[in-house]
Amino acid sequence: MALNKDFDAFKERMSNSDVEFVFLKKDGSFRIAHGTRCVSHIPAADHPKGLRAPSETALSFYDLDKMAWRGMVIENFGGFIE
Repeated sequence: MALNKDFDAFKERMSNSDVEFVFLKKDGSFRIAHGTRCVSHIPAADHPKGLRAPSETALSFYDLDKMAWRGMVIENFGGFIE
């Protein structure tokens, strides 16, 4: 298992598919998450309600394990699993 730390490649992959990735949580622990930003992989009831300006410091994603939207501070991104 290799971690790719290229954040731009991560965002691109998240836009098109499901991704397993690692990030540092606010409590200081690391979390492996399985998420996406690809609308076709998100249940219709949870589709985004509208558009908003992208944040420069955080990334929202749909957590496929918790079946809910979550956010990650970009500087806490640890890499995605290839």
